[in-house]
Amino acid sequence: MTRLRTIGILLIGAAWLWSAAPRQSALKELRAMAKADQDCRMAGGSCAQEDEIRQRRVLTLLAEGKVNEPEAKECAALILQHSGLTLCDGRYQAISLDNFQLAHLLAKAAAEKGRRSARWLAAASLDRYLVFSGKPQKYGTQTVFDPALQRLVVPPVDPATTDAERAEWGVEPLATFLKRQPPTP
Repeated sequence: MTRLRTIGILLIGAAWLWSAAPRQSALKELRAMAKADQDCRMAGGSCAQEDEIRQRRVLTLLAEGKVNEPEAKECAALILQHSGLTLCDGRYQAISLDNFQLAHLLAKAAAEKGRRSARWLAAASLDRYLVFSGKPQKYGTQTVFDPALQRLVVPPVDPATTDAERAEWGVEPLATFLKRQPPTP
């Protein structure tokens, strides 16, 4: 009986390790994609083509149910919140608002499971979703390029959001954010 119990425990342990392997593999892949996302942005070049490839892969991993750990959700959110924009009627518009919303939900879920680093991403992805939905941003994390002015501008920010709320999500006070922006001509 003891031998049977030991074999049963070993089989259950092996099954658990075997089922964890694809999740760990997905997490490793998401980490690498998130690093590539950030490296591209730091290099200052165009990231659009690589972003689209990474975003398609993230959506596939989500559909396969492989994005479960808080860190994996944060990496996926980082990639999705960089979904492309297109110029239409003199304004930039989101190619996929759904990706911004999904990025927010993933980052928020990661933050709620203890990933403190995901808090700002949850706020920024919500702001990005709101801005490109034509609504004021909640936290004040976004700037957008205005083709007519040929410079970055700060889209409207909801005045009802307090700096205390911003701090809860790892966002600096609005006045600090606004000071870093170029003056309006």
